[in-house]
Amino acid sequence: MESSASGIALRPFRVKSTGQRFQPGEKVEAPPEKLLAWVAKGLVMIETGQLFSNGKPTGALLDDPSHIRLFAWCLSNLHFSPVSGATDVSKAAAECRLTIQEAREAFGKLLQEGDLRVERARRGGKDVFYLAPIRW
Repeated sequence: MESSASGIALRPFRVKSTGQRFQPGEKVEAPPEKLLAWVAKGLVMIETGQLFSNGKPTGALLDDPSHIRLFAWCLSNLHFSPVSGATDVSKAAAECRLTIQEAREAFGKLLQEGDLRVERARRGGKDVFYLAPIRW
């Protein structure tokens, strides 16, 4: 059985031998020698337990509680006003390495603590989460 190592994609790339495609922030599993070759090309970063969103570190670690991981994701992806479309809870869950249910519970906790606010999107009725104003 072949050993496998894991990393995080930093840029979009396609594996020539399998055709598999990776997007920034996605987990990449491969034999160690192949993973190291991709690291040398700047395509992959060896996984350290640090979480990434869109290929950039969020500042959260896998060991952090779910609401901390999600808040770090929010700081990287949301604004202080509801300027974008509906928040993609499944993307947030995947990038924070949470289940969708855990992500929903974490969003609920952040809303309850006043760190986030939410509005209903006019089209589709989905939730648009945004950062609450900073309290001094």
